[in-house]
Amino acid sequence: MLFGQPIDSLIEVTCRAFAKLTGWSPIGKRVALRVTEGEQGFFGTVVTGTIDRFERWVSSDQKNASLGALIRLDAPWTARNRSNTWIFAVPRFSGHSAWRLPLSSADVNVFPASEKGLEQIAWEDMIAICEMQLKKKNKATS
Repeated sequence: MLFGQPIDSLIEVTCRAFAKLTGWSPIGKRVALRVTEGEQGFFGTVVTGTIDRFERWVSSDQKNASLGALIRLDAPWTARNRSNTWIFAVPRFSGHSAWRLPLSSADVNVFPASEKGLEQIAWEDMIAICEMQLKKKNKATS
């Protein structure tokens, strides 16, 4: 958690208000996800991709529900003996959805997915915990 729950939520509310006023949306935006926890050897790994859409996710125990981002990766990411070209990023904390990305990063739990969207997943299917942020555009060099 970056700042603590009340401030984290305030950041997301501020960004949603900005989005509503300007028409900004995380859908179609390029993101970078840096692994902060995961399988041995994954720490610090960065994967990049584009947010395709949002989907509602409910945990298998029905205790948690969230709006997560379905992301198409630029290159396959092999994790848990599976090559993943699609992942699903679920906010790890309240106030950490992709809507906060104009001002801050978001801590997300990352699960395998497909182009069709979510498959049946459970907590034990999680690939990694990542810090997600907007991917900065490369400046042309002269």
